[in-house]
Amino acid sequence: PLISIALATYNGEQYLREQLDSIYNQKFKNFEVIVTDDSSTDSTIAILDEYKQRFGLKYFINNKRLGFVNNFEKAISQCQGEYIALCDQDDIWLPDKLEVLLKNINNHSLCCSDATLIDSNGNIIAQSVYSHSGLNFYNQEQFKYLIHDNYVMGCTMLFRKELLKYILPLPVCTTYHDWWIAIVASLKDGICFVDKPLIKYRFHGENQSSTAMSVSNIIVKFREVILKRKSGYYDMMVEWLSVVKLHPLVRTEHLKVINERSNFYKSMNTGFIHFNAFIIALKNRRYLFPRRSRIMRLVYAFASLII
Repeated sequence: PLISIALATYNGEQYLREQLDSIYNQKFKNFEVIVTDDSSTDSTIAILDEYKQRFGLKYFINNKRLGFVNNFEKAISQCQGEYIALCDQDDIWLPDKLEVLLKNINNHSLCCSDATLIDSNGNIIAQSVYSHSGLNFYNQEQFKYLIHDNYVMGCTMLFRKELLKYILPLPVCTTYHDWWIAIVASLKDGICFVDKPLIKYRFHGENQSSTAMSVSNIIVKFREVILKRKSGYYDMMVEWLSVVKLHPLVRTEHLKVINERSNFYKSMNTGFIHFNAFIIALKNRRYLFPRRSRIMRLVYAFASLII
């Protein structure tokens, strides 16, 4: 089958050649590369044109900036393959990525994998992004976990083109395209996971594990909650959940989960004491705080009462 690789670029000259070389070095050869560029001002376009001449890469240039979510949406909409893989501009694919994902997807809507974490110079930070970040992959109750937090890396996913009619157009309030795709896939035929790294995921900035549970880390998280309220984040999430609620694949058992999550955000956005948010957080703490220990889940649940 033909696999379409959707790549969104913006001023990516530093790492783009390395990424494209890793794509064209895949063991699986029947693929097309579709690139949408978000009005780059560096030499990204020249690099894309070079690979167009060498390999037949197809690229489109946006007349105005769309932002990374809508840029990916445009790239995905141009794909013709039976399967679609998402690609960032600065990672490195291992040679067997497409081959392994295609072999493992079976009857699922989407297949994803782990990744090796590297720094800006390509040095390995951690062999597993999942272990390093405290992520887990859930074979059961996928929608219930995903509606609270994304655990599927977009740059590792391969999904069936038939999913497009349920994905596009992306809701206006979508903050992360890969999160939306994962949620829809969980509603359709589910997601499978390859428990080994198939890409080198480039981390920019100082390395710090998100699983650290020091007092200072908790304080930072509490401050994030306050900032989210001030920035209108909770209102935006309520709006987004109202869109999810109307999706044609949503069934009765999903509505309760969506409503509870929406009520959590509404409660967190009003007053000083958030009793309703606390009850919801306490009841759903393993879904709301999946990366935390049992004790820390309780701490975070109680924190939602007053923060």
